Amino acid sequence: MVTKMPATPAESVMEPVLELTDVHRRTGGTMILKEIDWRIDQGQHWVVLGPNGSGKSTLLRIAGLHLHPTTGTVRVLGGELGRSDIVDYTSTTPEMADRPSGQWLRTYRGHERGGEPTEVPGSQDVTVEVAVDQLPPGAVADTQAAFLRRYGIDNLVEAGRRLWEERAHLGDLEAIRARSRVTEAKALLDPTGLGGFTVLEWVCS
Repeated sequence: MVTKMPATPAESVMEPVLELTDVHRRTGGTMILKEIDWRIDQGQHWVVLGPNGSGKSTLLRIAGLHLHPTTGTVRVLGGELGRSDIVDYTSTTPEMADRPSGQWLRTYRGHERGGEPTEVPGSQDVTVEVAVDQLPPGAVADTQAAFLRRYGIDNLVEAGRRLWEERAHLGDLEAIRARSRVTEAKALLDPTGLGGFTVLEWVCS
């Protein structure tokens, strides 16, 4: 049983934090979850109750994005589980072919540049620029600012601004979080900085 706890003053009608639609989960021949619809809005608190074996852990693993449903849709902050979003350095195949591989295939170890990519697998991080011309059909390239606005950051900021105005005189943790939401969003949306980063988005089949 999924039980909703009393909402906080921050609850609003903006994009839900989590939304499960007609979710089913089958393991082997056993149906663990069936026809699950669940929406959690900002500021809400829920408790999941049920006997052993009722599917609580499976439900929470799906809600926590640790497990895919067999069928159905899971959305978190407007983004759909199974949709790939990449925020990284981007390029094209011809541009990368004209440059030494060490410029677009990089390794890092302990916050410093690492060695050869094949050197001691697992001992360093390997990152590569994304060739946008090799993405599947339907892929979308956008700025981080446009991406965040498409998924409702302006609503989150406005809710944070209202909460700050209501609770600034208290100076409690909730008020500080609300103020941080507003100030951090400015950096994330700055077109000359983070807001100008490229976001690539496509659906994985």
